[in-house]
Amino acid sequence: MKKEGIYYIKLKKPYFDLSKGDLLYIGKGNDVDSRLKAELGLKSSHATFFRSLGLLLKKEVAENSGKKGTGYNFKFKKPHEIVKWIEEHIEHEVKYCNWRELEKKEICKHKPLLNIVYNKQHCHSELTSLRKQAHEIAKK
Repeated sequence: MKKEGIYYIKLKKPYFDLSKGDLLYIGKGNDVDSRLKAELGLKSSHATFFRSLGLLLKKEVAENSGKKGTGYNFKFKKPHEIVKWIEEHIEHEVKYCNWRELEKKEICKHKPLLNIVYNKQHCHSELTSLRKQAHEIAKK
């Protein structure tokens, strides 16, 4: 059964100059469990957190992998390496709720490293430029 909600992705051990328990990403979904699986690399289509994390981990973007020639929804040559990293470093929490107002409030409050929307001043300094580069590679 589909449930809407919000999810919190955090570190279970230090990384990126962050501490255990620090939030990396806050997301939402109308089917929050399905969306979280995509974020964690457990579905064939990977979501925003997965792609941003792969870029920060310096994983290679696959050419011609973007959505309809735009470079968006790009893929990695070795996504299993990102999944392995997630299994070792990430824990998550889901809150079933109406996410429409809560997501923005939570991002503004916690300032997660990998959220760009509502958080441009606090997200990882390289993230926006890395995503632009990945879009160009994926369009090739």
